[in-house]
Amino acid sequence: MNELDFSGKQVLVVGGSSGIGNGIAQAFRAKGARVAVCGTRAQASDYSAEDGSDLAGLSYAQLDVSDPQAVAAFKPSFDRLDVLVLAQGAVIYRRGEFQMDGFRKVMEVNLMSLMACATKFHEMLAAAKGSLIIVSSTAAYHSTMGNPAYNASKTGAMGLTRTLGEAWAEDGIRVNGIAPGLVDTNRPRRHQDDQGDDGKSEAAGRRARAHSVAAARHARRHGRRRVVPRFAARLLHRRPDHHRRRRADPLAEEQAQGSQVSSPIDAGSFHNGQGSDFWDGERVRGQG
Repeated sequence: MNELDFSGKQVLVVGGSSGIGNGIAQAFRAKGARVAVCGTRAQASDYSAEDGSDLAGLSYAQLDVSDPQAVAAFKPSFDRLDVLVLAQGAVIYRRGEFQMDGFRKVMEVNLMSLMACATKFHEMLAAAKGSLIIVSSTAAYHSTMGNPAYNASKTGAMGLTRTLGEAWAEDGIRVNGIAPGLVDTNRPRRHQDDQGDDGKSEAAGRRARAHSVAAARHARRHGRRRVVPRFAARLLHRRPDHHRRRRADPLAEEQAQGSQVSSPIDAGSFHNGQGSDFWDGERVRGQG
């Protein structure tokens, strides 16, 4: 069995219009899956390469996950779903998350909508004995001083993954999560451009560039590895154990430094992608 062959499988990537989610969507498409993605804009033509988007070969639908009623009313273009990837995310800079309106907005997108989308497609996933993958962040493993809502939501996503992994195993649904490190997407680049003369941001930018240089060197040595497809394949490789419902502890951050997962991943587990694993070999300060 080729675990990277998704021919005939239907995949939905919520938040797949740009950034990490778009990379995941295209990786599944490259391995034979039919892939649908959701984004906030009215149509696919509203996105461009400058936005970090590549929607070629993907089926696009508009969905604002910050609106619970929109999620409930969403009508997918398919009647079978094998893999649901929840990669939606929001962050507010300049201490906007310390205001309750900002805090609620980020929590709604990064945490509340995960449960809304998961329950929306539970029946389809159960029918296909499918897989749910939740994309969190390594921010869940440490503090993020300027972004309390982002941190709380990504930490919550880890707990939700563990819990659904146990709760939905009896339905034949495999639930796992991925916590990417700092990734070079359009969002952190925009953030860096917006920082102006702030000395702290300038220093953060220098650190980010140093990380990117180190990552690029690593990529030249080992090649530009598409990390998420490799983990996605492992997450989908084994079925839940219907006779023994068990919870796997998340991989410790120090174990992830410079290492790769070499054994199958149990239901409800989370992979911390920090260390030597990079999306396209680069990472910068910003969204995880």
